[in-house]
Amino acid sequence: MKLINRLLENTFFLKLILTYSLIIILGIIFTAYLVTKGMMDELIEAQSNYEKEILTKVRKYTDEKLKTVDTIFTQFYLLNYYSSYTISDLLSPYKNINMGDDEKQQRVFSFIMDVCRTNTFITDMMIIDYGKEDTFFYSNEFGRDISLNQDIFKSDFFKMIKKSGNSRFILSNNIPSYIVDKNIHPVRVITIYVNLYDTSYFKVGNEIGAVVVNINPQIISEVFEDIEDSILGNVLVIDDAGTELFNLKNQSEYKNINLKDFHNNEELIINKLTSDVYNLTFINVVEKEKLNELINPVKNEVIKIIVLCLVVLVFISIFAARILVKRIKRLVKSIKIYEKDGYKTKISVGTDDELGYLEKSFNQLCKKMENYITKVYLSEIKVKTAQLKVLQAQINPHFMFNTLEAIRVTALINKDKQTAKMVHILGNMFRWNINMKDMIIEFSDEIEYINSYIELQKIRYSYSFDVNINISEDILRMGIPKFILQPIVENAIYHGLSGNVKDKQITINGKTSRQTTVIEVIDNGEGIDTERLGQVSENISSIQKDDDLYNIGLRNVHQRIIMLFGDSYGLAISSEVNKGTKTTIEIPALSKKEMDGYVQSNYC
Repeated sequence: MKLINRLLENTFFLKLILTYSLIIILGIIFTAYLVTKGMMDELIEAQSNYEKEILTKVRKYTDEKLKTVDTIFTQFYLLNYYSSYTISDLLSPYKNINMGDDEKQQRVFSFIMDVCRTNTFITDMMIIDYGKEDTFFYSNEFGRDISLNQDIFKSDFFKMIKKSGNSRFILSNNIPSYIVDKNIHPVRVITIYVNLYDTSYFKVGNEIGAVVVNINPQIISEVFEDIEDSILGNVLVIDDAGTELFNLKNQSEYKNINLKDFHNNEELIINKLTSDVYNLTFINVVEKEKLNELINPVKNEVIKIIVLCLVVLVFISIFAARILVKRIKRLVKSIKIYEKDGYKTKISVGTDDELGYLEKSFNQLCKKMENYITKVYLSEIKVKTAQLKVLQAQINPHFMFNTLEAIRVTALINKDKQTAKMVHILGNMFRWNINMKDMIIEFSDEIEYINSYIELQKIRYSYSFDVNINISEDILRMGIPKFILQPIVENAIYHGLSGNVKDKQITINGKTSRQTTVIEVIDNGEGIDTERLGQVSENISSIQKDDDLYNIGLRNVHQRIIMLFGDSYGLAISSEVNKGTKTTIEIPALSKKEMDGYVQSNYC
C-alpha cells in the first residue's frame, strides 16, 4: 500500500516509467514478432525444402529401379556372350534351335536366377511359356514358390496379361495368389508384367510368353535409412488410379486417397513429383500441426528471451528513471527548503547536462542571495548596534549602580536581607556588564556572570534546584562571545525544570574536542516531545521572526554563533520526554585574543 501511495505521489516518476515501459514493451513485442515470424517462415521453408529433396531422392531411386526392370525386359531380346540365342528365341515355337527342351529350360531358369540375384530389389521373377504352358520362377525371398494347386493358365491374372498386348503394366500393391508364402505374413508386392514376342513376328496376337517381375515396395525405404526421424511428413507413392504403392509412415488415413483431397485440405502442405518412367506420383504430405510442434520449442525459447529482455530493460528503465527523478526531486526539495528557510540551501551538481545546469544555476542563485541577505542583515545589525550604543550612552551606568546600592541599603535597614542580597547580586551583574565592554570575553568571565545569574534565580525559586558546573581548566582562558550561556541556563530553569520534577538538576559541562569548544547545558526536567523538538530546532535555525519566548533566546545565540564563526558551529538541542533536555554549543577553541582577531578580520 505504501509503495502504491509513493508511486501515486510521484506522478512524474510514474509517467516516466509508464512511458519507458510502453516504448520498450511495444518495441520488443513488434521486433520479436518480426524476428519470430521470420524464423518460423525460414524454418518452415527449410523443412519444406528438405522434404522436397527427400522426395526427389525417392523418385530418382524408384525410377532407377523401374528403369532396371525395363532393361531386364530388353535383355530377353539380346544375345549374351555365351549363347547365340536370345531368351525369347528359346521360348519361341517359331525358331528351330538345335537344343533339347531340358537345356532350354535350364538356360531360361539360369537367366532369371542371375537377374534376381544381381538385382536384390526384385522379390520374384516369373516367365510364362504360352506354347508349352510352362512357367519359370525364382524368388529372392525364402519360402516363396509357384503353387502346384493352381493352374495359372486358367487364372484371371493370366487373362489380364494376355490382354495387355505389347505394353508394360503395373499391378499395384497386391499379394500374388499364384505364390505360396510359407511366412506368417504374406508380402505385398508391385507387379510389373509384359508380353514376350518372337523377334520375327513382333505383333499383337503372336505372344510367345510373358515376364512378371514382383518388387517389394519397402525397398524404397532404403532411401530413408538414418534420416526417417528427421522427416516430419509422410511419403507416398501412388499410381495413376490413386492406388497406394508405398507409404513411409504406414498412415492408414492416406490409403487409396484421391489427390484432390490432398489439395483441398488446408491443414496439409503438399509436395508432388511425377515419375519419368511410369505413371507414378510421389507425394510428400506434411501436417501443419507437426510443423508447429517443430517451431514451438524455438518459439518458447524466443518468448523466454523476450520476457527476460523485457524484465531487464524495465528494471534498467526504472533505475534510469529513478536517477533522473531523484535529481529532479532533490532540486524541487531544495527549492521548497529555500522557500521556507531562505538561502541556506545547496545541492551537489551531478552530470554536466540540462539538470546539472539547473542545479549549478540554483546553487549560484542561493549564493548570490546568501551574499545579499548577509550584507543586508549585517548592515541591519550594525545599525541596531549603533542605536543600542546611543541608548546606552544616554544612561549613566554609575547612576544605575548607585541607585541599586541605595535600594540594597534601604532593604538592610528594613531588615529584608533576601531582597538586599538579590539587589546586591543584580548590582554585581550590572557592574559586570559595564566592565565587560568587548563582544568576546574569557570563558572564566562568562562563568562568573552565569554564577551570579544562577544565585539570583535560586533565591527567586527558593533554592528548588541545584547547578553543577564542570569546566576543564584548559578552556577557562578560552574566548567566548558574551551572553552565550545565560539564555541557555534561563531556558533550562524556566522550561526544563517546570512541573513536578524531583531533585531538579542543571549541569554545565565544558571541554575541548578537535579544536572545538563544546559546552553542554543539561537538565533533568520533563523533556520535549519529538514534534515540539522538531519545531524548536527548525525555529532556531530560521532567520525569520518568531514570537515564541522559548525560541527567541536560543535563536539569538545560534544566529550570533553562525554569524561569527560560520555554519560549522552553532547550537543543537536533543531531548526525550521525562528524561530531560541537553543543549550543546560548539565554538572554535581559540583564546580571547585569537577569537577577537578572527571576529575583527571577518565581520568588522
